Amino acid sequence: MEVVCPFKMFLIPICRERVFKGLVIDAHNLIPELAPHIMKSIKTVHGDGGPGTIRECTYNEESGYSGLTSTLRIDILDAENFVYRHTIIKGVVYGRMHSVVHEMKFESLGHDKCICKVSTEYHLKEEIDTEHLKWTCIYCCMGGHPKCLKLRIDAIDNEILVRK
Repeated sequence: MEVVCPFKMFLIPICRERVFKGLVIDAHNLIPELAPHIMKSIKTVHGDGGPGTIRECTYNEESGYSGLTSTLRIDILDAENFVYRHTIIKGVVYGRMHSVVHEMKFESLGHDKCICKVSTEYHLKEEIDTEHLKWTCIYCCMGGHPKCLKLRIDAIDNEILVRK
């Protein structure tokens, strides 16, 4: 089984406490509000929002996944160290993948900005064109959907790792 691991770093002109609260703690409320063209809803199916919580994400028509859902499990939610990880365990990504693990770490750069380090592990079922996956990952992470440009975040580094 091959594992493809894109890595990104984003400079965000907001303090890490506020970004972590919005993108992690309140994500189920905030993401459908900020990106209604992509995410219709995020509902908690089981749990209290911490590790072990199961959430169901329903995509909107404009996302290209109209009416489809993904189910994710929160693996790590560490508000002291600003680390979050979830695993997509069911849904739209499963044509060629066993699972997708997504992790975000936030590092402070003073009182008004931070760096968000994002890594994603795509656990593949079969060989796929990793160059296509690389392009797709970069496109998605850089706000590939035209309406995602509302959230201005500057990428400062990226790399793709492929492990077997």
